[in-house]
Amino acid sequence: MSPVHPTLIPRRICEFARDAAGEWIVHLECGHRRHVRHRPPLSNYPWLADPAERAARIGAEIECERCARGEPPDEPPRS
Repeated sequence: MSPVHPTLIPRRICEFARDAAGEWIVHLECGHRRHVRHRPPLSNYPWLADPAERAARIGAEIECERCARGEPPDEPPRS
């Protein structure tokens, strides 16, 4: 039986983009994409609003739940 909350795997942020609704998406080194929203208390990413702070997060790690579930990447992994 698989766990209800899989162990999250840290992956590096490669770039930021916006989806059609204007929500932020991070492209991760593993090839997955993940929405990132600042909606406290559930998700706390106040740095999303500042372009310089977003740029400073390139190369930082963020959890990839899709890697933990063994899902295939959306795009080729980056090195």
